[in-house]
Amino acid sequence: EIELRDFKAQPLELGRSPALASLPSSPRADSKSTAAATWNVEKEVNGYFCAHTIEEIKKIEQSTRLLVEQKKEDLRQMVGERYRDLVDAADSVVEMKTHSEQVLQSVSQLHQLCEQLHQRHYLRGFGGMKGPASDNLGQLPAVTVQLRLLCDIPGKIWSNLEQGAYLQAANSYLLAHQVYTHLKLDRGPQTSPLVQGLWERTLALRPTIVESCQQKLQSIGIGEEEAVQSLCSVALLEGASPRQLFTQFLVARKAALQTVLNPTKQAHLSAKAVVCEAINAVRRSLLLVATIFSGHTVDGNQVASKLCVALHNSGNDKNKAVQQLLGRSQEATQGLKVAALSDVPESVVHSSCEQWITMTLTDIEEGVGNCLAHVTTIKAISAIRRSVHDLLTEPMTGASLDQRLTDSASQWKWTCDCVLGRPLSLHMQFLQRMEFSRIKSILTRLFGDVVAHAHSLLDSLLGGFVKDAAPLYALDCRVSAYLWLEEEGGSQKKGCNHDGMAKMLRLKAKGCTPNVYSFCEGFGEKLNVVIQEVSHFMPSGGTCGGKREVDLFPFSLTVDSLEIQSLLQNLTGDCIERFLEDIKSRLLSLQEEPALQLLVLDKILFLARVCNSLCEFCPSLVLLLNGLRKLDPPRGVADGRLGRSRLQTSQKEAAAETPVLNLLQQQQALAIFRIWADWCSGEFSLMFHKHVFGNTSTNSLASVLAWEDITIFEEAESGQQLSSTICIPCQPSVYVTSLLYSVCKEISRVGSSTVDRSILEYLSGSLFGVMVTVHEQLMVEVSQKKLVIPQDCALQLLFNVRFLSRVLVEPAVMVERFKAICSQLQAFVDPFDLDVFMPHISSNLERHVQRSIVLLGLLVVAKGPQVSLTHQPPMNRGAQEKSSIVSVGQQVPRIMSLPISSAQSLAQQSHQLQDVRVETEQSLAGTFAFFHL
Repeated sequence: EIELRDFKAQPLELGRSPALASLPSSPRADSKSTAAATWNVEKEVNGYFCAHTIEEIKKIEQSTRLLVEQKKEDLRQMVGERYRDLVDAADSVVEMKTHSEQVLQSVSQLHQLCEQLHQRHYLRGFGGMKGPASDNLGQLPAVTVQLRLLCDIPGKIWSNLEQGAYLQAANSYLLAHQVYTHLKLDRGPQTSPLVQGLWERTLALRPTIVESCQQKLQSIGIGEEEAVQSLCSVALLEGASPRQLFTQFLVARKAALQTVLNPTKQAHLSAKAVVCEAINAVRRSLLLVATIFSGHTVDGNQVASKLCVALHNSGNDKNKAVQQLLGRSQEATQGLKVAALSDVPESVVHSSCEQWITMTLTDIEEGVGNCLAHVTTIKAISAIRRSVHDLLTEPMTGASLDQRLTDSASQWKWTCDCVLGRPLSLHMQFLQRMEFSRIKSILTRLFGDVVAHAHSLLDSLLGGFVKDAAPLYALDCRVSAYLWLEEEGGSQKKGCNHDGMAKMLRLKAKGCTPNVYSFCEGFGEKLNVVIQEVSHFMPSGGTCGGKREVDLFPFSLTVDSLEIQSLLQNLTGDCIERFLEDIKSRLLSLQEEPALQLLVLDKILFLARVCNSLCEFCPSLVLLLNGLRKLDPPRGVADGRLGRSRLQTSQKEAAAETPVLNLLQQQQALAIFRIWADWCSGEFSLMFHKHVFGNTSTNSLASVLAWEDITIFEEAESGQQLSSTICIPCQPSVYVTSLLYSVCKEISRVGSSTVDRSILEYLSGSLFGVMVTVHEQLMVEVSQKKLVIPQDCALQLLFNVRFLSRVLVEPAVMVERFKAICSQLQAFVDPFDLDVFMPHISSNLERHVQRSIVLLGLLVVAKGPQVSLTHQPPMNRGAQEKSSIVSVGQQVPRIMSLPISSAQSLAQQSHQLQDVRVETEQSLAGTFAFFHL
């Protein structure tokens, strides 16, 4: 152990020892070297213990053992694989031996069968029964008859095909086949050339019979009996099962439908005829499927289908013919009987018909869609729908139905139960979507014509606004003249009723001039065309309920009236939006003028009156926007008990229910009138600024004569009453009244009844803002230049601004600025004098406001009702109540109404229109003449 510990081990790679490498790889060594090898191994082992440590020796032992185990495993796998291959080879040899024996046995049996076939023959039939031995000499008369039959059968087949007796033609062919088979078997393999030639003539007719049957199945008006014979013929000639016949029948009916929808045939028929034939083809096809392939009865029982019964009967008839011809007994021909046939399963019928309907739907959408593309009116589409309705209402023909199915509704219900197991509406499934799509296209085109017509009307009407315009255009330039224009004959004209006068007054009250009314009429005529077209799809009552009429058979003529109403509302809304876009583009082009002249302004106001009048004087528009639902008149209209204000309110409420009318009347018309209001306030601003800054001198204000001398009484310190006279303004400056009156005159010129109250309030507020701004600029200039406004000038300016605040509308944002101006003006007046003057100035102001109501009534209306109470000190108990009514002028303001018409001739009316035109030209030049002073 001490020697091993002191031994310095050298690094050794495991598994690669030179001593181990010198050992023999196998224990099988030569006998001559056995003793030497053993000695060498022992010596090598001792050398290992001398050269390596115990740990290294253990590792060498481990690696050696692993190597030994690996060699053993390789040996086992090699032996196992060889053994498995040996077993497989042995099994293959045994299997080859078995197959060889079977092949030899089969060849031997085949040889025996061939020998038996040469010795005797069999009758080829369905059952393969043996034929009895026959004498060749006794068969000569029978052979002659059979040859004659083979010779005559082709002619008989052609005759049957010409008469449409396809089943008889098929039976004749099968009879010829049986005869030829009998003759061939009797004569052996060497058949006579005559027999072979006669059979080839008959054999060439087989494809003709099958093709004729298929063409018959593809005919539109095929009956039940003809279809059954054609299907039985195909079954006998091609050996098809009922399920295969059902598939072929559906394919043939699809081809029949494609024949109807062929564009070549459509060129010779109307769209209504093509649609009716297509629906009739689908209807007849489903009916034939129910009567031929389904055994479902009215009571719900299941019996054999007519196709299976017909196939069985045709097989029996063929067996009888063969028995009579060949003289065979019933036992000899029992193989010719048709085996029992099974009906097509009900689930297969339902699924196949569903697929067939899906495929035919694609063909009908393409074919009928092409037909409807040539239909240009909704009335024609309505005629097509009515024809389809009449077709589906008629009882079904061409099939033997149960006598209990008396009407078309019960017949179609039974048919759907048999072929689909669910209800089916042919119109809804095939036509309704296409009809609605075509109606949508036609309505889109009609509304496009409406917009184009409105565009051309506006072009022609706006083109008439020239300097020397016709008298009718003068009325659009000065609407106030039109309001007071008398009609020919007036109320004394013969035949003039109350409704006519009411309509005339409505036109004038709305400012609907003849040109505006002509536009409304032209617009309404185009919309009436749309209404006349759509009325064919609306119920007779003019209104539609919210519930579909789906229970009607075969369908309701107005089944999609709700969708058409919604479509009408959308398309009418789009039409109005396009019309408003045209109005906006015209406004932009008019506003781009270098100077907004009165003639251009009249064109703008004309567009506003068109938008404002279109809602009321074009009832077709309101009717379309409400989906052709007639609005019920308010309570009291029919008997005349509803007042004018309530009637107008009800009409506005009815129009406000439609967002498009609100957009047309409330937004677009008011936006156009705002352009006019901005123009008026701009002109007022220029002239007001000029007058305020041009009359600030003392002499100019002192020259104003509208001041009032008032005697006041004061009590002196001694108790005596002293009287003194003060001079205060009693009315505003002349330029203020003149400018306000000119604004009212402009409002009257454009038609005060046509201007909405909101526009008047907007204009009044704009004028008040102009007044505040101008006076603020005046105060700034006075402050910058350190000027002092005389007391009388300050009082007059204070009276002006307070008068304007009483007449005009005060915007909320201007109240503080107005109070600041009043405070600045009061600062230029002596405080003692201001306390003395203000009660009298307020009294004069109230009096003058009341007197100005008639002159400035249009602006006062925008302000609202004026308070006529004066400031009163509190009364003592027991004192007599004083009157609180301000004394106004002797002329009490009256409600102005339109004049009563008087009888006048057409020539007088023409002269009156000419005078209006001349007066309008003068008004255009002088309405705002004060703006240029």
